[in-house]
Amino acid sequence: MYLDHLIAHYDMSLPNPVNLAPATYGQNNGVGTGIDMSNIVDGIAGGKGTKYNGTDEFTNVGNVNKVLDDLTLSAFINYKVAHKGGIISNAITASSKTGYNFFLWDDTAFGEIYVDIGNGTTYKRVIHILPRVGLHHVGITLIGNVITLYANGDMAGTPQSFDGSYVSPNQDTEIGRIYSSVTRFFAGIIDEIFILKTGLSQIQMRDLYEQIRMGRL
Repeated sequence: MYLDHLIAHYDMSLPNPVNLAPATYGQNNGVGTGIDMSNIVDGIAGGKGTKYNGTDEFTNVGNVNKVLDDLTLSAFINYKVAHKGGIISNAITASSKTGYNFFLWDDTAFGEIYVDIGNGTTYKRVIHILPRVGLHHVGITLIGNVITLYANGDMAGTPQSFDGSYVSPNQDTEIGRIYSSVTRFFAGIIDEIFILKTGLSQIQMRDLYEQIRMGRL
């Protein structure tokens, strides 16, 4: 079962979200900055998510970088205005060439959902345009050296590959802003964060999306 590889699961129903992953891999709880119960709003499947203001609110979930090679990131998001802001990020990958940076960018000529993953010397990017209406599932996988982006359970964008393998920056992971940025904050709702130390197949990603959407996870 792919959930055996779960590093972190945050249902985002609290200002300081608890890591619901088994203790084998998951021990880091989240600490919200600028977040209180007024930020907790309706999310997916009758649950609650966290609404970020896009200005100065984010959640730090500590160093969850137990990824050696393969990786899956998954979240539900709802945003209404094109902007630059992080979803799940442990590096400014375009600069450091390490880690993962899963984020929004407002350059609609090229796409609004971006993921950058680095191998220590370079990085690759996958992009996809996503409608700014309703809650959407977004996910990325890294299997070997191939990066694939998903939207609502389906493959999106063009997969990219690089030489070598993922290199961790050994830094904290942040939800709601691009790592350590003072301006790149997410504006909208983020719900049901999953981080796995394996790359899910297309069938498994679809299953994860459906299980969360139906309230089974």
